[in-house]
Amino acid sequence: MQGDVFSSDGVKRDSVLAKDGQGDVPALLGDVHEQLDELRKELTDTISCLGLEILEIPELAVLDAAKEEQGEGKSGGAAWGAFSKYERSQRAFQDTIAETEYYNSTENFSQSYGGNPADKLAKGRIEQEETLAIGPGGSGSGSYQLIPLSSDDDVTVDTRRKWRWNQLPRLQRVVFFMLGVAALVALIYVIASHADPSAPPAVSHENVVIAPTPAVAQPEVIENEANVEEEVKKEGPDQIIPPPGPPRKRSERQEAVVGAMKHAWKGYKTYAWGHDHLKPLSRSSNDWFRLGLTLIDALDTLWIMDLKDEFNEAREWVATQLNFNINQDVNLFESTIRILGGLLSTYHLTNDQLFLDKAVDIGDRLIAGFNSGSGVPFADVNLYSRKASNPKWGPDSSTSEVTTIQLEFRDLSRVTGNPIYEEKVNLVSDHIHKLPKTEGLVPIFINAQTGQWRAHSTITLGARGDTYYEYLLKQWIQTGRTRDFLRDDYNESVAGMEHLLARRTEPSNLLFFGELHGSKNFVNKMDELTCYLPGTLALGVHYGMPKHHMKIAEDLMYTCTLTWLRQPTNLAPEITYYNTQPTSTNEDFFVKSNDAHYLLRPETVESLWYMYHLTGNKTFQDWGWQMFQGIENYCKVENGYTSIGNVRSTIDTKPKDKMESFFLGETLKYLYLLFMEDQNAFSVDKWVFNSEAHPLPIYTH
Repeated sequence: MQGDVFSSDGVKRDSVLAKDGQGDVPALLGDVHEQLDELRKELTDTISCLGLEILEIPELAVLDAAKEEQGEGKSGGAAWGAFSKYERSQRAFQDTIAETEYYNSTENFSQSYGGNPADKLAKGRIEQEETLAIGPGGSGSGSYQLIPLSSDDDVTVDTRRKWRWNQLPRLQRVVFFMLGVAALVALIYVIASHADPSAPPAVSHENVVIAPTPAVAQPEVIENEANVEEEVKKEGPDQIIPPPGPPRKRSERQEAVVGAMKHAWKGYKTYAWGHDHLKPLSRSSNDWFRLGLTLIDALDTLWIMDLKDEFNEAREWVATQLNFNINQDVNLFESTIRILGGLLSTYHLTNDQLFLDKAVDIGDRLIAGFNSGSGVPFADVNLYSRKASNPKWGPDSSTSEVTTIQLEFRDLSRVTGNPIYEEKVNLVSDHIHKLPKTEGLVPIFINAQTGQWRAHSTITLGARGDTYYEYLLKQWIQTGRTRDFLRDDYNESVAGMEHLLARRTEPSNLLFFGELHGSKNFVNKMDELTCYLPGTLALGVHYGMPKHHMKIAEDLMYTCTLTWLRQPTNLAPEITYYNTQPTSTNEDFFVKSNDAHYLLRPETVESLWYMYHLTGNKTFQDWGWQMFQGIENYCKVENGYTSIGNVRSTIDTKPKDKMESFFLGETLKYLYLLFMEDQNAFSVDKWVFNSEAHPLPIYTH
């Protein structure tokens, strides 16, 4: 669209409102373009009509006003003179118009413009470009140009309206023209914003889950907590997210892990179906609880890997063969994390009521373990009689065992609406919170009847102590970061680890966490089990714990990796001892013969997944791939995978003829997740993994 045009002497010319039917207005896409043409025509007609209405003001009033000014003196005479000249110029202009109308009907028009006048009028309209001076000695003159018309214009009316428009004073035309321009621009903007198909859709900020900021030691406030609660699935109270779908595409490394899972499953199905463990070398089975541990532990792994045939045959066994009403003592902790956790996880992934029903069945039996004098559970429970007892090896329960069942029982309460399970485990957590600790660190034994620590017990981040610290953080996350004493106890414990247990090796300055025996004597050994800690620390930083915890996680992750990759088999021993003083061998650590076995454990691989999941550093994937190659080369046998007794030799590995259930439930699952391209499927913002790698949903409270 063109604006008003002025000549070099400052005299305004009428702007041309139409040019080839379109003007200079930017074209819009598709149908919008046609709509704007129609709006432009309507706007032009509207402006012309406004001009007609103004011209209808009685001319007599104007003349009277001018005559009054004439009698007012010198200034009035000047005004009258100007008006008279203006009136004469207007009359001359009207004469010119009349002459033009005459030309429209004569051959003179044809000779002046060329062609037949009727043809010209069919194609366009005449518009005057005016150069008009008003004032003493002024004169008016006009020339004409032909402007194309759209086919549906009324030529006669449009020409008449243009003449009437040109009779308006210059100021009025400027005002009306600018108003018209403003109105047209506004209409173009409104239509374009509503009709442009390339415009981005509006983004709603409701129900947006805000990821935790890893820079603050205190938990974040969930500003949209009300919206989060509205998203809760209604199958169970406060359940947050739908299960992820099958994997879109597997990476080459994932395919290798799936192949390992199929190989392990085939051996189990062939020689140990329905039993707890496969003995691949002897082609037989082993029973611990007589509950099909391997099958239940593997359920969610099969589902996550999209092995539907294997999953369906496992489901059929659960539906027809799994029976908890047996006269069998089971360990409360192991049954909870493997069986209860496995059934609940599979229920969340599949929404299959069968798995929830089975979870309730075993949950109702295991809850008998809490019938102690202090509420701290006993170690063992008989599934048939529902009576609890101390373990056969001693009078006390392991600290890690009584504090690593909370995620599962709490989840059971949330999905069933029965609060009894959560109340039992909350009582334990509250009780442990109030007990005295050593800079946040706890002994590894506790008496169920008295609820007190065993005096002078070992303090370790390994066996019997490890998962206490893990579940402090994960419970806080599971409950929507609302039970702050769990976070506080976790942070205090990490500070205690740094002060009392952390050491560096010679000569490479590797970080490790030793043990306190008798609660005070430092021992420079670290279990493979302790290698869960880098992943837990990284998870804590993701949820706002102190930033320097990530540095600890990275350093310990490197040490744990070396315990694997410095062995000729690329497999880690059960226990490693570290040199804190220079030695003649110039080695950072060593392995004793009795500790050289590898039981297909997952802890280091678990931490590699957390580190990759939270940082995106592919080095962690590469380390995991080397570990997987060690498993393939030295643990894979004809009918499955076996633990080995010696990681220090590639020739004499001393196979132990046992495939642990957690190899399918944890090790292969974490390897699969580690090599997964889409890390959002099992985001730690949506899922919390229990100690047996079974994902459970995060709640808002």
